[in-house]
Amino acid sequence: MATWITKLFRWILPEDPSYRRYSSGRPALVVPFRGFVSQGRAYLHGRVLRDRRIQVSPGDSLWRNLGNNYKRFGSLTIPNALIHITIGKNKLHLVSDNYGYFHYDGPLQYPLEPGNDAWTDFSLHLLGTLGEIFDYQCSGEVLAPCNARFGIVSDVDDTIIKSGITSLLKLKAVYLTLVKNAFGRQAFQSVADFYQALQKGPDGTCDNPVFYVSNGPWNLYDLLCDFFQLHELPKGPVFMRDFGFLGRRLWGKPSTHKADHIRRIITAYPDLPFVLIGDSGERDTDIYMEIARSFPGRILAIFIRDVEIPGRALRISRLIESAQGEIVMHIIKNYREAALFARQLGLIEPLPPDEFT
Repeated sequence: MATWITKLFRWILPEDPSYRRYSSGRPALVVPFRGFVSQGRAYLHGRVLRDRRIQVSPGDSLWRNLGNNYKRFGSLTIPNALIHITIGKNKLHLVSDNYGYFHYDGPLQYPLEPGNDAWTDFSLHLLGTLGEIFDYQCSGEVLAPCNARFGIVSDVDDTIIKSGITSLLKLKAVYLTLVKNAFGRQAFQSVADFYQALQKGPDGTCDNPVFYVSNGPWNLYDLLCDFFQLHELPKGPVFMRDFGFLGRRLWGKPSTHKADHIRRIITAYPDLPFVLIGDSGERDTDIYMEIARSFPGRILAIFIRDVEIPGRALRISRLIESAQGEIVMHIIKNYREAALFARQLGLIEPLPPDEFT
């Protein structure tokens, strides 16, 4: 089963950049991913692509969704493109890599002026490559937390969005990924209420930052942002993965992607404690426990949504017992239960429990 699916995605999404289907006739597009700023240092990233004109609506058919996802995964990337970024008074000059990505993780010479909320806009100007001129301009956003008591880091698949990662050979995950758009994907009940309550904090006046770390590919970034907006989840930076084709994720070796990004986030905000949210489907519990031990006193609580696989639930219960007195960790059946624990810990307002229906 895995063999033919892997071959299919290798044909659609070649790993080697020398096989990239490059089309100079299409207009360029810059996709700025949401970044963050802390202590005079900025983390900015994005991707330069050929615009494949992906259009999404609630009534899209299976075939329309399949076609759009083919376009997402068959990205026509633009390497060696020069991008000028203006963020506040700072000017940055970046070049995209072989897969069209650009990154900046470094200091800002001039501090950003405080705004009315935690988000600051910045501008991007795509000039072109050695062989082509573009002159494309757009804007992006960075998170600069203010009025925060703690931060929230959350997994996405089977924590927020129903993904079927634990299904046989992950076939349900493949199906949902290929034939559903943001309108057709489902969120877990009360997840948005719980995350909004955490963002507002124990007195309802905070603006706690929320970060999302997913093992999904950057190709689905627009779909994920649309999903968050549709389901009223707090806006936050999203960290995903790059891989040549879907089979590498489904049957490849696990990476340190999630742990690395969480460490970067926690290190960037040394004065903030954090709440970590995940599920029992894969390795979230192990990763979060390792993070909590690496940053003693920085993790206020860990919430693990039970995916209802008996063997995994038993294993996680034993892990929780072994960490008693060291790490505050709860395995939860739903987000109403999570809210009850969060209130006991003083993380959210003491509102009536029937608010989370």
